Amino acid sequence: FDCYPERNVVVTQELCERRGCCFLEVTHHSHSRGRGIPWCFYPPDFPSYALEDVNQTSLGLRGILRRKVKAYYPRDIERLKLSVNFETNTRLHVKLTDASGPRYEVP
Repeated sequence: FDCYPERNVVVTQELCERRGCCFLEVTHHSHSRGRGIPWCFYPPDFPSYALEDVNQTSLGLRGILRRKVKAYYPRDIERLKLSVNFETNTRLHVKLTDASGPRYEVP
């Protein structure tokens, strides 16, 4: 995930690493002579959400995910509702929604 989602900012290695993120300058393998697009992404051990209040239901599991650290996204969601339904032996239905209130969902 992009660790520097702000628009109109030239992301440098210094800015990226100041947030505790990983920086990787990607070079194009095509015919272009540009330096490539820098990438700033969250490290694998970035503390994002913690699972709380897990309950088993007749269809699967329900729980709350609480954000542990701000992730630099505008309108970041503090609490997510997790629903996991075991539909068949080989298929899960996982749904994440805002636990604080309803939002538009694609029908």
